[in-house]
Amino acid sequence: MKITFFAPVRNDWAHAERLLASIRRTFRWMPWEMIFVDDASKPEQILIAKKLKKEFGFRVAFNPKHQGIVSCLNQLVKELPPGIAIPVSADMELCNSFFPLVLQYAFVLKKADFVFAKCRHNHVVNHKCAGVTGWATQKGIQNASNSKEEFVTGKTRPSGYAVALRSCFVKQYGYDQALGPLCDFYLNNLMILKHKAFYYGKVVSITLQRKASYSGSFNQADSLALVEKTVAKFESDGVIFTDAQKSRYREYERSQWPH
Repeated sequence: MKITFFAPVRNDWAHAERLLASIRRTFRWMPWEMIFVDDASKPEQILIAKKLKKEFGFRVAFNPKHQGIVSCLNQLVKELPPGIAIPVSADMELCNSFFPLVLQYAFVLKKADFVFAKCRHNHVVNHKCAGVTGWATQKGIQNASNSKEEFVTGKTRPSGYAVALRSCFVKQYGYDQALGPLCDFYLNNLMILKHKAFYYGKVVSITLQRKASYSGSFNQADSLALVEKTVAKFESDGVIFTDAQKSRYREYERSQWPH
């Protein structure tokens, strides 16, 4: 089972070393590949990227002009090989040693086409993964929730989420340009609604949200506006949100974007 991580990067290479080191540590006994698209970062950031490339051997395309996160994601989708795709961000760190086994259970045994788990968001510059490493038993995996309702209504998203899915579906659906940074939320819910989904209820990663990163430059007002647009798109696809579900969704976004 080949694992491909992919991420757009803009002026965030200084934090990518932590991401790459955590992938190498967590997936040390599984074949994996990392693909980046650099979205016109500053020259000093490009130098960091080239240094990291020598150390970690990832693939990277350097865009001379700023394209935006969704365009870069769709550029990355075109490069995905067959296998399992895991979207990440340069300011993310994997912190769950059991996660590779979860993926094997889900995908190799054909239990799911889509796996989602918890991701902790930190609105700080410095953090450590100590204390959040998640472990589980085989029984725990088998009994994990597969509920579409829990994910769509926000019950499984108190601290964010991380996902893995078959790359063929990323290629099939792509990322919707009109939804901006919430394009991944729409794609993930589409996977849950249309395909076999598996929920692993442990924290598997930590993401920093800083103004220097894609996520950090996105504010609460932008997010709430896109929430309404995303809900409208779901409803146009036949997914009906109750008022209570919409309220939980809005409150979640408010909590994630305090500025």
